[in-house]
Amino acid sequence: MALMTKFYNVGHRGASAYAHENTLVSLEEAIARHADMVEFDLRQTADGIIVLYHDRGIQGTDGEISQISQISFDELFNRAKSQNFEIAKFEDVLKSFGPRIPLNIEVKIGGFEKEIIRLLRTYPPAFEPTLSSFLPWVVIRLKKLGNFKTALIIGEGRIHKLNILERRIARGLARYLGISSIHLQDCITSQAALTNLVQAGLSVFIWTVDDPDQMRRFLKMGVDGIITNNPDLLYEVCLEMAGSNEPILKKVDNNSGRFVYAL
Repeated sequence: MALMTKFYNVGHRGASAYAHENTLVSLEEAIARHADMVEFDLRQTADGIIVLYHDRGIQGTDGEISQISQISFDELFNRAKSQNFEIAKFEDVLKSFGPRIPLNIEVKIGGFEKEIIRLLRTYPPAFEPTLSSFLPWVVIRLKKLGNFKTALIIGEGRIHKLNILERRIARGLARYLGISSIHLQDCITSQAALTNLVQAGLSVFIWTVDDPDQMRRFLKMGVDGIITNNPDLLYEVCLEMAGSNEPILKKVDNNSGRFVYAL
């Protein structure tokens, strides 16, 4: 871990332990609860509106589930309203949160990458955003179109391969995809694999961690960020580790709650 490397407390879909995920309310909660970055999911409606939404579909009043890509924004908004939450437009998030906090943007499916980049250029965030996806071809396309920071997300099904990842393969992965970071599910166990990823020039973020002991474990491993539904809990763990006899973290900004590694 490099000297004075910043650690990011990332609110998962905002602060979804406290508010409905992927809503403006949830993003506000994340900021109020000491998140240094907010993560959220993007999909596109049938009429071309990019929205914050995780699942492929949403249930209607008739009990039928419709794909987000096959219904209009108004239909999606009304269905969400009947379930007591409001759909957020990506454009509105860029306007309201782009000037205030770094954005970690997960693209759930391909096909609307150009519109994502157009909106990012129309409403440029104050901090360079990270565009991420489970889909390598989406990551490559986003990088080619916008040259923003990109990340590949890797879940449990592929983590076992990373646990034996060689350094040269990590470097090749970074070069081929053009990524600057990698987001790993919290079942990663290999310190050597993490070291190889870092030495390949990649930042490492772990998702989704809500257990304080797991938070401590990953902080000791030197990850660049932890994605959590409970950013206030992670903040308390960071304070604890910064105040220990052999501190791993150092608090550098009492106002924003930012931490750096003390190693």
